[in-house]
Parts: sequence; C-alpha cells; structure tokens
Amino acid sequence: MLEETAFGSEVTGPAYGLPTDPSLAFTLAPGLIRPKSRGRVSLTGARPEDPVRIDANFLSEAADVAALRIALELCREIGNSETLRPFVKRELMPGPLADAEQLTFLRNAAGTYFHQSCTARMGRDPMAVVDGSLKVYGVENLRVADASVMPAIAGGNTLAPCVLIGERASDLIAGDLGFAPRW
Repeated sequence: MLEETAFGSEVTGPAYGLPTDPSLAFTLAPGLIRPKSRGRVSLTGARPEDPVRIDANFLSEAADVAALRIALELCREIGNSETLRPFVKRELMPGPLADAEQLTFLRNAAGTYFHQSCTARMGRDPMAVVDGSLKVYGVENLRVADASVMPAIAGGNTLAPCVLIGERASDLIAGDLGFAPRW
C-alpha cells in the first residue's frame, strides 16, 4: 500500500520522528491478507454497557512474522530502487536492521487495516455464531449483518461483501415481514 505521507504506528512514528507534512514523505506498508495469527474479542461483563476486551494477538504465528520480514525487505528494496531515487532523499524507517531489531520493529509497527471480520462467523459448526439467515444462534429476533459474519477473511476491501451482506439481511427481514425480496 502506498501512502502519500509518512505513516507509522503509535510506537514507530515518534521513535523515528516521522514528518507530519504529507508533501515530505511516502510510505510503503506491507500487510498480510490472511494472517494465521488470531485474536479474540471477549465480554467483560453481562451488561450491554460493559466494555469488550480485544486481544489482537498480532504476529503470534511464526509464519506471519516470516512473511512480514520478507515483505518489509521487499518494501525497502522498492523504496530504495533506482526507479524511485528521484523521489527519495533518504529512508526514514526502518533502515537496515539485525534480526532481533527487525522483529522488534515489526512488533511495534504491527496494526490493523481496520477491516476486522469473522468475529461472529456464519456456519453450522460449534464455533459459528449466526446461521445462513444471519440469525444469532440461541437468541430470538437478532441478526448480525456486517463483516463479522464472514466465515473467512476477505482477500480485498470488505466494503463490497458488507454491502452484499446488508442487502441480503434487508431481503431476509422484508421476507419475514411478508414483503417480496427485491431480487
């Protein structure tokens, strides 16, 4: 992903003193489309106002770390390439790093692309939360219609699948109310 500005995490940004002026830098940011690491969202209490506990569990799988190491080096190679040389004064981060330093950098830089999904997945197995009609198992009159019902992480932006999930939910609800589906 090419950003028009220097982009760093809440740890790496300040650590490397990234400029805030978008005309001064660009970012090549590698990302895992289908990470093997899995996080958790847990309830902290029985009341609706009780916060949830989110454990992203980034880079808990060795395969994710290995893939990001390769991707990071590829981004560095592209950013320092002859082709981009007219646009690059210097590499701001991370620069060449020893293995342990690179692992620390990756862990400090890891984040989300804000397309969380699969936390209330659809299916028929014991881990599924909703059925094929988007109804929550064991709860009457409750459907979930967002990226959380996806049984697997999408290989691209979640907008289109979410629109389709919402359209399907609309048709299902309309059918429950006695209206003909639009399709």
